[in-house]
Amino acid sequence: MVVAMKTKLTLIMLFLVMGMLSGCNDVTKSELDLVLDPIREMPEAEQQAALQLFITENPEQAHYGLWELGNIMYDKAGVMKTAQKGVITLECKALLDSALVFYDLAAAADTMFVHAYANAGLVWDELGEMRSIESRNAVVQAEKYYLKAIEVDSTEVNSRVNLGSLLFKKKDLTGAIKQYQTVLDNDPECAIAHYKLGIMFAETKIYKEAIIEWKLAAKYDPDGDVGKISRENIQVIDDLMNSDTPEELKKKKFGSKASKASSSKSKH
Repeated sequence: MVVAMKTKLTLIMLFLVMGMLSGCNDVTKSELDLVLDPIREMPEAEQQAALQLFITENPEQAHYGLWELGNIMYDKAGVMKTAQKGVITLECKALLDSALVFYDLAAAADTMFVHAYANAGLVWDELGEMRSIESRNAVVQAEKYYLKAIEVDSTEVNSRVNLGSLLFKKKDLTGAIKQYQTVLDNDPECAIAHYKLGIMFAETKIYKEAIIEWKLAAKYDPDGDVGKISRENIQVIDDLMNSDTPEELKKKKFGSKASKASSSKSKH
């Protein structure tokens, strides 16, 4: 039973959609979405050419098109990484590198375009998972881009949440909590911030607090992926604590990156 629960939890943590929204309340469409939605509704095979044309014909909004090209590269890399069971292959890395180029071009076209910095930070975060000397620099770059996004827009949720995860991975618990709490100070109903706090508490074996945070995440995102996975994580902890060998729970690694639920790619 314990083995089955561990397997289930692993699947729960790994397969949260990378492209999901932040889990915070935001129902109003932005100018960015209004501009890009017609292209997003096109067949996939036509989108890149349409974006290139958009960039050429709309220089004042070129950063939107460049950013969306970066998103396409990032999403393709995500599909490839999932197919390789979480391994970043050379082909996958090439797509992530391409995404970085487009995000940097978008930031250069509009230095106040927060989403370009937020998503570039997320790509560097992905590259930081590689087991290489290069990955150490990637972690530094990820933190730099998240901080730049926050500098441009102090209320930017995705960058703060992802920065919190990065700091937690670096064992800076105070710094991580500060980022999550800042998000919650601005929006107490931000499900992804509660979810990530839950991950941090679970990883540090503070299960009561983890369950409290996951219950809040489920409350504020009742029909979304964040809420669903929070409820499933609570059930896994309950099952393991009530099993014949609760010591197995202490061995469980939840992983601060528990998906890019964290991972919150900036989509709007």
